[in-house]
Amino acid sequence: AGYVLSPFVFDYGTDSDPAGEALNCQKNRVVVVDIPEKQVVVVDIPEKQVVYVDGSCLVNPNGPGGWAWAVETSPNSSTQYCSGHSKSTTNQRMELQAPLEAILALKGKLKIVSDSAYVVNCFKQGWWKKWRVNDWRSDAGAVIKNRDLWEPLLSLCIDERPDEIEWEKVKGHSGVPMNELVDKLAGRAAKNGKGEHL
Repeated sequence: AGYVLSPFVFDYGTDSDPAGEALNCQKNRVVVVDIPEKQVVVVDIPEKQVVYVDGSCLVNPNGPGGWAWAVETSPNSSTQYCSGHSKSTTNQRMELQAPLEAILALKGKLKIVSDSAYVVNCFKQGWWKKWRVNDWRSDAGAVIKNRDLWEPLLSLCIDERPDEIEWEKVKGHSGVPMNELVDKLAGRAAKNGKGEHL
Protein backbone atom coordinates (compact mmCIF):
# COMPACT_ATOMS: atom_id res chain seq x y z
CA ALA A 1 0.00 0.00 0.00
CA GLY A 2 3.06 2.24 -0.09
CA TYR A 3 5.18 3.78 2.61
CA VAL A 4 3.81 5.95 5.39
CA LEU A 5 6.35 8.60 6.31
CA SER A 6 6.76 9.26 9.99
CA PRO A 7 8.10 12.30 11.86
CA PHE A 8 11.21 10.33 12.80
CA VAL A 9 13.95 11.61 10.52
CA PHE A 10 17.58 10.77 11.21
CA ASP A 11 20.44 12.63 9.56
CA TYR A 12 23.29 10.26 8.82
CA GLY A 13 26.46 10.92 10.77
CA THR A 14 24.87 12.71 13.71
CA ASP A 15 24.14 11.72 17.30
CA SER A 16 20.48 11.15 16.36
CA ASP A 17 21.36 8.43 13.86
CA PRO A 18 20.74 5.08 15.52
CA ALA A 19 18.62 3.99 12.56
CA GLY A 20 21.30 4.97 10.09
CA GLU A 21 23.88 2.85 11.84
CA ALA A 22 21.52 -0.10 12.21
CA LEU A 23 20.74 0.00 8.50
CA ASN A 24 24.38 0.54 7.55
CA CYS A 25 23.32 3.56 5.50
CA GLN A 26 25.80 5.26 3.26
CA LYS A 27 26.85 8.86 3.63
CA ASN A 28 24.55 11.57 2.26
CA ARG A 29 21.33 9.73 2.93
CA VAL A 30 18.38 10.53 5.11
CA VAL A 31 16.57 7.64 6.73
CA VAL A 32 12.88 8.10 7.39
CA VAL A 33 11.60 5.44 9.77
CA ASP A 34 7.91 4.70 10.20
CA ILE A 35 7.64 3.14 13.62
CA PRO A 36 3.95 2.04 13.59
CA GLU A 37 4.12 0.47 10.15
CA LYS A 38 7.61 -1.00 10.59
CA GLN A 39 8.63 0.48 7.25
CA VAL A 40 11.74 2.36 6.24
CA VAL A 41 12.35 4.76 3.37
CA VAL A 42 15.93 5.66 2.40
CA VAL A 43 16.26 8.80 0.31
CA ASP A 44 19.49 9.63 -1.50
CA ILE A 45 20.79 13.17 -1.17
CA PRO A 46 23.20 14.33 -3.89
CA GLU A 47 26.67 14.97 -2.52
CA LYS A 48 26.81 18.21 -4.50
CA GLN A 49 23.93 20.21 -5.91
CA VAL A 50 24.44 21.90 -9.27
CA VAL A 51 22.83 25.33 -9.28
CA TYR A 52 22.41 27.50 -12.36
CA VAL A 53 22.16 31.25 -11.83
CA ASP A 54 21.49 34.27 -14.03
CA GLY A 55 20.66 37.94 -13.91
CA SER A 56 18.85 40.28 -16.27
CA CYS A 57 18.34 44.02 -16.67
CA LEU A 58 15.84 45.25 -19.25
CA VAL A 59 17.45 48.70 -19.53
CA ASN A 60 21.08 48.65 -18.42
CA PRO A 61 21.94 50.54 -16.27
CA ASN A 62 19.23 51.74 -13.92
CA GLY A 63 16.33 49.78 -15.38
CA PRO A 64 14.15 47.00 -14.00
CA GLY A 65 16.02 43.79 -13.41
CA GLY A 66 15.63 40.22 -12.27
CA TRP A 67 17.70 37.35 -10.88
CA ALA A 68 17.09 33.60 -10.76
CA TRP A 69 18.58 30.31 -9.62
CA ALA A 70 17.52 26.74 -10.32
CA VAL A 71 18.81 23.39 -9.05
CA GLU A 72 19.64 20.72 -11.59
CA THR A 73 17.57 17.60 -10.85
CA SER A 74 16.92 14.18 -12.32
CA PRO A 75 14.51 13.95 -15.30
CA ASN A 76 11.69 12.61 -13.12
CA SER A 77 11.97 15.30 -10.44
CA SER A 78 10.55 18.81 -10.29
CA THR A 79 13.11 21.57 -10.72
CA GLN A 80 13.58 23.71 -7.64
CA TYR A 81 13.94 27.38 -8.55
CA CYS A 82 13.58 30.90 -7.23
CA SER A 83 13.62 34.36 -8.80
CA GLY A 84 13.30 37.97 -7.71
CA HIS A 85 13.38 41.49 -9.09
CA SER A 86 14.65 45.02 -8.56
CA LYS A 87 12.99 48.20 -9.82
CA SER A 88 16.25 49.95 -10.71
CA THR A 89 19.50 48.05 -11.08
CA THR A 90 22.23 46.89 -13.46
CA ASN A 91 22.94 43.61 -15.18
CA GLN A 92 26.05 43.03 -13.09
CA ARG A 93 24.15 43.53 -9.85
CA MET A 94 21.56 40.95 -10.89
CA GLU A 95 24.33 38.53 -11.91
CA LEU A 96 25.67 38.89 -8.35
CA GLN A 97 22.31 38.74 -6.62
CA ALA A 98 21.46 35.39 -8.20
CA PRO A 99 24.28 33.31 -6.66
CA LEU A 100 24.02 35.21 -3.39
CA GLU A 101 20.36 34.24 -3.09
CA ALA A 102 21.10 30.64 -4.07
CA ILE A 103 23.86 30.19 -1.51
CA LEU A 104 21.73 31.74 1.23
CA ALA A 105 18.85 29.39 0.39
CA LEU A 106 20.68 26.10 -0.18
CA LYS A 107 22.73 24.06 2.28
CA GLY A 108 25.59 21.65 1.61
CA LYS A 109 28.05 21.52 -1.26
CA LEU A 110 27.12 23.56 -4.32
CA LYS A 111 28.46 23.97 -7.82
CA ILE A 112 27.35 27.38 -9.03
CA VAL A 113 27.07 27.58 -12.83
CA SER A 114 26.91 31.07 -14.33
CA ASP A 115 27.34 32.66 -17.75
CA SER A 116 28.81 35.78 -16.12
CA ALA A 117 32.58 36.06 -16.49
CA TYR A 118 32.37 39.03 -14.10
CA VAL A 119 31.19 36.75 -11.31
CA VAL A 120 32.97 33.49 -12.06
CA ASN A 121 36.39 35.01 -12.79
CA CYS A 122 36.41 36.81 -9.47
CA PHE A 123 36.58 33.42 -7.79
CA LYS A 124 38.49 31.47 -10.44
CA GLN A 125 41.19 34.14 -10.82
CA GLY A 126 41.15 35.42 -7.24
CA TRP A 127 40.32 39.05 -7.96
CA TRP A 128 38.79 39.30 -4.48
CA LYS A 129 42.18 38.92 -2.80
CA LYS A 130 43.50 42.23 -4.14
CA TRP A 131 40.17 43.94 -3.54
CA ARG A 132 40.34 43.13 0.14
CA VAL A 133 44.00 44.06 0.49
CA ASN A 134 43.51 47.34 -1.43
CA ASP A 135 40.44 48.35 0.62
CA TRP A 136 38.10 47.65 -2.29
CA ARG A 137 40.03 49.55 -4.92
CA SER A 138 41.59 48.36 -8.16
CA ASP A 139 45.34 48.60 -8.82
CA ALA A 140 44.55 51.86 -10.64
CA GLY A 141 42.78 53.20 -7.56
CA ALA A 142 39.22 52.95 -8.87
CA VAL A 143 36.52 52.00 -6.38
CA ILE A 144 35.24 48.45 -6.92
CA LYS A 145 31.58 48.58 -7.91
CA ASN A 146 28.84 46.60 -6.18
CA ARG A 147 30.79 46.17 -2.97
CA ASP A 148 27.51 45.85 -1.04
CA LEU A 149 26.84 42.60 -2.92
CA TRP A 150 30.39 41.37 -3.29
CA GLU A 151 31.13 41.51 0.44
CA PRO A 152 28.33 39.17 1.60
CA LEU A 153 28.96 36.85 -1.36
CA LEU A 154 32.66 36.61 -0.55
CA SER A 155 31.92 36.19 3.14
CA LEU A 156 29.74 33.16 2.38
CA CYS A 157 32.02 31.57 -0.23
CA ILE A 158 35.48 32.36 1.14
CA ASP A 159 35.05 32.76 4.89
CA GLU A 160 32.04 30.67 5.93
CA ARG A 161 31.79 27.87 3.33
CA PRO A 162 35.19 27.62 1.60
CA ASP A 163 34.97 23.86 1.07
CA GLU A 164 31.36 23.84 -0.10
CA ILE A 165 31.16 26.29 -3.01
CA GLU A 166 32.71 25.88 -6.44
CA TRP A 167 32.17 27.84 -9.65
CA GLU A 168 31.78 26.95 -13.30
CA LYS A 169 31.43 29.20 -16.34
CA VAL A 170 28.92 28.31 -19.05
CA LYS A 171 28.43 30.09 -22.36
CA GLY A 172 25.18 32.02 -22.36
CA HIS A 173 22.48 31.41 -24.97
CA SER A 174 24.24 28.27 -26.15
CA GLY A 175 21.38 25.84 -25.73
CA VAL A 176 22.22 24.60 -22.22
CA PRO A 177 18.71 23.83 -20.87
CA MET A 178 19.25 24.92 -17.26
CA ASN A 179 21.03 28.09 -18.33
CA GLU A 180 18.14 28.88 -20.65
CA LEU A 181 15.70 28.27 -17.79
CA VAL A 182 17.30 30.72 -15.37
CA ASP A 183 17.71 33.26 -18.17
CA LYS A 184 13.97 33.00 -18.82
CA LEU A 185 13.10 33.22 -15.11
CA ALA A 186 15.32 36.27 -14.54
CA GLY A 187 13.94 38.03 -17.61
CA ARG A 188 10.37 37.28 -16.58
CA ALA A 189 10.98 38.61 -13.06
CA ALA A 190 12.41 41.82 -14.51
CA LYS A 191 9.48 42.25 -16.90
CA ASN A 192 6.71 41.35 -14.45
CA GLY A 193 8.22 43.07 -11.42
CA LYS A 194 7.83 39.97 -9.24
CA GLY A 195 9.63 36.72 -8.56
CA GLU A 196 8.59 33.07 -8.58
CA HIS A 197 9.59 29.97 -6.65
CA LEU A 198 9.06 26.24 -6.60
